[in-house]
Amino acid sequence: MYKIILNHNLLFNSNMLRDFLLNNYLVQLKVVLTSRVRNTQMLGLRYSFILGILAFVFSVFWFSVDAPILAACNLTCSISFFITSLFIVQNKYADLCNHILLYIGLATIFITISSSFHVYPYLAVWYIGPVIFAHMFLKRFQGLIVFFINLALAIISPYVNVYVKKHNLLDQSKVHYSVFMHTLIIVSILAIVYFILEQYKEYKADDEFALFQKNQELDDSRKELIKTQKYKEEFFALISHEIRTPMNAIIGISNIVRKTNLDTNQIKFIEAIQSSANNLLVIINDLLDLSKLEAGKLRIENKGFNLNNSLQFIFSLFANKAEDKGLEFNISFDNRIATILVGDQIRINQILLNLTSNAIKFTENGYVEIKCELIGETDNSQKIKFSIIDSGIGISEAFLKNIFDQFSQEDLSTSRKFGGTGLGMTISKHLVDMMNGDIKVSSLKNVGTTIEFVLKLAIGTDKDLPISKEIQMENDVLKGKTILLVEDNEMNRLVAQNTLELYGAIVKEVFNGQEAVDFLKINTVDLILMDIGMPVMNGIKATEIIRSELKITTPIIALTANALAEERNRCIIVGMNDFLTKPFKEGHLIQVISNNLNNKITIFEDIKEEIFDSNEIYTLANIKMMSKNNDSFEKSMVQIFLKESKKAMSEISIALEQEDWEKLRFFAHKIKASVKMLEIKKAIEIVLELEKYDPAKMPDFNIAQQTKSFFLYIDKVNQSLEEHYPN
Repeated sequence: MYKIILNHNLLFNSNMLRDFLLNNYLVQLKVVLTSRVRNTQMLGLRYSFILGILAFVFSVFWFSVDAPILAACNLTCSISFFITSLFIVQNKYADLCNHILLYIGLATIFITISSSFHVYPYLAVWYIGPVIFAHMFLKRFQGLIVFFINLALAIISPYVNVYVKKHNLLDQSKVHYSVFMHTLIIVSILAIVYFILEQYKEYKADDEFALFQKNQELDDSRKELIKTQKYKEEFFALISHEIRTPMNAIIGISNIVRKTNLDTNQIKFIEAIQSSANNLLVIINDLLDLSKLEAGKLRIENKGFNLNNSLQFIFSLFANKAEDKGLEFNISFDNRIATILVGDQIRINQILLNLTSNAIKFTENGYVEIKCELIGETDNSQKIKFSIIDSGIGISEAFLKNIFDQFSQEDLSTSRKFGGTGLGMTISKHLVDMMNGDIKVSSLKNVGTTIEFVLKLAIGTDKDLPISKEIQMENDVLKGKTILLVEDNEMNRLVAQNTLELYGAIVKEVFNGQEAVDFLKINTVDLILMDIGMPVMNGIKATEIIRSELKITTPIIALTANALAEERNRCIIVGMNDFLTKPFKEGHLIQVISNNLNNKITIFEDIKEEIFDSNEIYTLANIKMMSKNNDSFEKSMVQIFLKESKKAMSEISIALEQEDWEKLRFFAHKIKASVKMLEIKKAIEIVLELEKYDPAKMPDFNIAQQTKSFFLYIDKVNQSLEEHYPN
């Protein structure tokens, strides 16, 4: 009993009760008693209060006639009435009322057992019962039900008491004292058990309600998180759109200018513009990747690929930058690794790009090394460890704990000096985790850093490799094709128009979706390039009208600076055939247009995006056999090839410009032997055609594009040879 009271000592906080009685209960009671409003709450409160007073009067009466038990029972009723009125006044005190009633009930039981059962014992049960039920109903039904219980108790109890005393029922029943005592004890125990069970139910119900509230809060938090994530995605999409739109113009126009006659300094300026624009796009792409990763929308696509190709690609991207900084840049590849692996080559390249870029960025002198080694193998898979090691500025032990946090950089001076968003490591960690790998960083300040990540990749076959692109290069692939360009941005129209006309297209321009609809009502075209965000009528609405009302089936390609998948899906749903994200590459634009015009081509510029393995497109086996391990002779042969190939490409280029086919055939024949010696298979196929080229006999042979392709392969071989055999 004492423990229960102590556990609820809040009930006995006199200040709280006093404040409540003065500021809440009495004020509300006065309002209710004087109010003419007749609703359930008002009636219940009035009658509970009035009957509480009556019960109190009865308790005084029984006390005055020397019947303390009856007085105590009526006092209990009076208190229960007042507590009921308390509860009705303000529902938030339900627990307070319940516990007070509980204590009253328990006190009544103990008083009855200890001292009063020999007077009118069954009357104690009579009074305890209503208290128990009042307690039970107060919690569940409130209001009038409690009032009616108390009303019945107040009306019946006095008459029952008088009747029992007048007729001396206890003596007439001749109930044996001990039997009645045991009965009373059993009833009391049952009452106590009932109270305990009732309390258990209440606490259990409270726990269940608390759990429900917690689940509700978690659900609300989840919904809020989803809403926040949606707002973040929309924000990134908006920022991406606003930056990509001018970037499309900058990159596109710089590409156009790059093809004009420029001096050396002008070429450097254009390349600087393009480099800066591309760097900005990298930042935008990082933000979008992070948004997709957090939303769980970025997917891993497993396809067959050559890992050595990827490393050579990374090397080719950073070799010049490392050389400019005076760094030793090496790649170490374990030859035990399978030729074809199955994984997401794009994402693996992205991780290597991020980590290698950081290594070179934060290394002022010394070296950067990329190692790729086999550390485990089964019949179907290989476990490969990638290591990026540098002798750079290193990372403090304190910052290592936060190295994978978003936008994390060691200090402001690092950010100002080296730049960057601090997202590269975060994205790399996410990507490694998505591929079920493991990544770790070890570093010493001013000594260097080693970043290692381990991936388990399936061993693939030739069937797992994606279908390679065909190479058929024509400057007039769009000749005679009428293309409607729907674009509100003047700079973007200029870029697209120049690119399309360069490949022979006839371009018609309109500035918004409404103009496009009006134009198509009276004109026909072969293809439509449709911007999405435009005034008057956007591209989505225009496409819906073109498809549903005009019933036009002409291919429509979306042009948008929004790179999110939702935008792509929206375009496809309304009836667009394809999707291009600004800023688009020239080759990609023509490729997509041609695919939708059913022209199966691949433009020259796309070849530059492929990953070459220079060790596979040529071999030095013939030269090594001739040199008989004479390194000096081997190097001399390589230098001769470099010199002769560059001269041949220069002369062939001049001959092509002058349409001097005899001269072109002569230099093609002259370089043929060297190309065969290095077994440059792709170049051999082309040079054999160049050697016998006759425009009259070979009208379908695209001499310009074939020559460009030949130059590309030779340039890639020369680049590799110059790296391995520096002058």
